[in-house]
Amino acid sequence: MYQINAPGVVSDTLDGEAIIINLETGMYYSLEGSAAVIWKALCEGASEGDIALAFQDSFDQATEIISTFTQELVREQLLVPISSDGPTNHSWKPSHPSLPAGFPVINRFADMHDLLLLDPIHMVGAEGWPHRAEEPHTQHS
Repeated sequence: MYQINAPGVVSDTLDGEAIIINLETGMYYSLEGSAAVIWKALCEGASEGDIALAFQDSFDQATEIISTFTQELVREQLLVPISSDGPTNHSWKPSHPSLPAGFPVINRFADMHDLLLLDPIHMVGAEGWPHRAEEPHTQHS
């Protein structure tokens, strides 16, 4: 079982594409097709086994493919494992009877790395945005 690595990771799904931003690393990701379906299922509490069962007609060796993809999401710090003692979604079924074709692929983007790591909240004064904090004064002897 896995969950989104919040609060450092945020995501949304629009028109079948999952957009994920890792605010800690400044990387953002696009998951389309089967990758978006698997992401959504993992975020909803589906087990890798349930997902592999749903994709068994789409992929040979679905169990290995789903496991490899999930571990890649963990390596990218997008998902974290959670205890299987908590609530599970054993009844997960895809929302559409036909699943997207193609292997799950993570599209990584670093072109906004510097902007995503910019944190103006910590650079403001007590008056709030857009007033910058004063620079600390140094004493010269």
